[in-house]
Amino acid sequence: MRRVEIASYGGIEKLQIVERPIPKRRPEQLLIRVRAIGVNPKDVMVRKSRFAFLTGRPPITLGHDIAGEVVEAPRGSIYRSGDAVYGMINDFSGRAYAEYVCLSPGEIAMMPPGLSFEEAAAIPLAAQTALQALRDLGGVGQPDASKRVLIHGASGGVGTFAIQIARALGGHVTASSSAKNRGLCLELGAHSHIDYCEHPPASLRPLTGETFDVFFDVFGNQSLRAVAGALSPNGVYINTIPNGRVIREVLTSVFSAQKAKLVVVRSRSSDLDILSEMVSLGELRSVIAAVLPLSDVHEAHRLIESRRTRGKIILDPSR
Repeated sequence: MRRVEIASYGGIEKLQIVERPIPKRRPEQLLIRVRAIGVNPKDVMVRKSRFAFLTGRPPITLGHDIAGEVVEAPRGSIYRSGDAVYGMINDFSGRAYAEYVCLSPGEIAMMPPGLSFEEAAAIPLAAQTALQALRDLGGVGQPDASKRVLIHGASGGVGTFAIQIARALGGHVTASSSAKNRGLCLELGAHSHIDYCEHPPASLRPLTGETFDVFFDVFGNQSLRAVAGALSPNGVYINTIPNGRVIREVLTSVFSAQKAKLVVVRSRSSDLDILSEMVSLGELRSVIAAVLPLSDVHEAHRLIESRRTRGKIILDPSR
């Protein structure tokens, strides 16, 4: 089978397509023929050795998001050969950039009916990141009160799902993106839009006259200190990028009313089932920027690094 490996950490040129044997599953795992692969900023960070202490020494196969068909399943599993499934590999480096992968049952779920493999592969990491950040860390969807949510970087992979999930959970959603993506953000369900090129986070409170209960920093380029004036007295700032500054803010904000939190996504069948239900109800859809052949993985990474994509980049391992 074909898969993408890096023999050493570094630039896009390190991505190599190689031939390897089809992996052998452990007794508790499923063997899945991959039909579509979601590309995420995390893949770029792994390639650049951002998390080398967790991913170990190359060679490494990148990628976390897949949609495909079950080839083999454990005895007694709810899954059967031919079932269409989607999910996310929880291993930090991943191994999804391949024609076949092995996953544990807890990392996958049945694909929602009517969804293409490409649409399904866009969902697992990005939508679970949004769901776990907003629901678990931000308290969006709790019955006590509707939350005012600001999504910073709302037109990318995580952001497009975050708008829809926050809205489905009952939040009042303000999307922050470039002006050219205003229409997309409002179409996805945002109640209002802010052009972050014109209005940085520090200016949001004077601009809107209101504060936010949750500031979801999808870009990961802000801080609790920078956005504190835009937060309500007990507001929560949620970052997606683990680094020393963010971790320090998470620890020091334990003693303050306003909190900084870091979302570390884990794939859970139960959360994928929730997302599938949202898809079935028409509350959630994938926004796909491009579907590229696996052989164009270098271009996929260039697009991710541009930070200008609208939605998700998908790889087709059959090409």
